[in-house]
Amino acid sequence: MLPDDQPTLPTKPSDPSRNSQPGPWAAPSVEELQAKLPQYEVLEILGRGGMGAVYKARQKSLNRLVAIKVLPPALVEGDGTFAERFQREAQTMGQLKHPAIVAVHDSGATNDGLLYYVMEFVDGTDVGRIIEERGRVETAEALRITRAVCEALAAAHERGVVHRDIKPSNVMLEADGQVKVADFGLARTQSAAEMLQTRSSVILGSPDFIAPEALKRSAAVDHRADIFGVGVMLYQMLTGELPRGMFKLPSRLVPGLDERLDAIVCKAMEPDPADRQQSARELLGELEALKAPPPSKPVARKLVMWIAVVATVLVIVAVAVMMRSSDTDAKPATATEVEAPWQPVFNKPEDFAGKRATFKDGWAVLTDRPLTIGRDVRDGAVRATTRFRKSGVGSLAVRANQNGHVPILTFISGEGRIVALNFWPDYQSKESQRREFELPKPLAEGEEFTMELSARGSEFRVSVNGVEVGKALRDLPGITSGTMGVVPAVGATVEFKDIAWREFVASEPSR
Repeated sequence: MLPDDQPTLPTKPSDPSRNSQPGPWAAPSVEELQAKLPQYEVLEILGRGGMGAVYKARQKSLNRLVAIKVLPPALVEGDGTFAERFQREAQTMGQLKHPAIVAVHDSGATNDGLLYYVMEFVDGTDVGRIIEERGRVETAEALRITRAVCEALAAAHERGVVHRDIKPSNVMLEADGQVKVADFGLARTQSAAEMLQTRSSVILGSPDFIAPEALKRSAAVDHRADIFGVGVMLYQMLTGELPRGMFKLPSRLVPGLDERLDAIVCKAMEPDPADRQQSARELLGELEALKAPPPSKPVARKLVMWIAVVATVLVIVAVAVMMRSSDTDAKPATATEVEAPWQPVFNKPEDFAGKRATFKDGWAVLTDRPLTIGRDVRDGAVRATTRFRKSGVGSLAVRANQNGHVPILTFISGEGRIVALNFWPDYQSKESQRREFELPKPLAEGEEFTMELSARGSEFRVSVNGVEVGKALRDLPGITSGTMGVVPAVGATVEFKDIAWREFVASEPSR
């Protein structure tokens, strides 16, 4: 496989400067490969890297253009099982028949042991080059490409084949727009027999698109690793950026983007495979659902109503007043969500009776245990003022119980710059998932600040000093409600004041 970002199956001559980079392996020249494979007319070299080279050629017997990929001898010399695995993978690729998968026509070895396989030639470009040229892919086109990739992967997964290197440069577009997934050479069958035959523990894939479980030698890598790659690729197509570190939701970077994409993309990129879409077809179904318009918002309906009222006013004021009154009387009963007033807690000495905390100079002082609000809440918010300390900063918790906090808002940077949302999949889980956000201005040692954490269904929002700094979507099965509270950092004494909470509840239906 080619480890760099150039496409495995480019269709135009590469920049000479890219083809002439020095390396440990010198790919055969066009003339040398022609001598090794006389049944083909080798036309030009298209791309090369440390683990292979790709050539444009013509198959003489059928008079058709093909792409030939050759692998360096060092791969065989350094691994006694590589040639055997290569033959198995080539046979697997040859069995994959799908309009969105680059077809493999032949494979073998030259007389001097050079391994190669022959693929269809794609007349077009690749998604990686499109992103380089345009900055991002137009939303409708990005979704069309992703749906086609999901269809190709679904077909491969159903035959037990995992790609393991989904990335923009491996997704080709023909001149007519047909999507083709290339380079299933990193694939391996997932049957029990094949798993027993695989001996290599080498991590294959491109760093930005590789699934976290592939970095763990003891972890099993299955088809859900491809789901992760698709999620990263979709994020990059939509935004023009890679989701590194403290990445923002796509809708925050692209004005007007359907916010439903945020949940789909984030789910695909979950660190735990069990939290992702469990199949390419499930992901495809979620993308297909986007073709339906998003649910209309009450605000939009009210806006239309008021526009109609204003238009009527322009005709005759008296009639408009009557129509508006009539419209108000006829409006059906609806229930809306209201934010209950903030309820202060733990802000006076008597609140601490029986608590493992103290109250001093208006501050609640916590060392080893959280202060929790004893009411079970599903949708609500908690806020508190605290001081930034490099030795340890306090956290807020929603939907918490004595076994865990789901999620927790906490500062993880000693520089006071980073806020994190930590999620536990359930109350018994010991491992969390994390979303990080950067503050516009870092906090100074001892600086007071107010933080707020709210939960509405699967959406969680973080605010600092009244300004929202981030949000994340998480479906947490089995965690429908819980208590809220403030939590000290481990091993640190933390002070809180002005602790308050409120619940988001549905109001009585009104006309």
